[in-house]
Amino acid sequence: MIKTLSLRGRVQDNICLSSEWDDSLICPRCGGKLLLRTAKKGQNTGKYFYGCANFPQCRI
Repeated sequence: MIKTLSLRGRVQDNICLSSEWDDSLICPRCGGKLLLRTAKKGQNTGKYFYGCANFPQCRI
């Protein structure tokens, strides 16, 4: 599956996402798992981004 991601406002072109690749992403701040999320508000509504599973304690 190919999706376009927006990471903190920076758009990256067509990153291939697989379950194997997603499981290896870790948060550089706390070491938690990064999850693929969908923005629900604002100008990025409907776009995908990675967020830490420990949010809101970890704000990255």
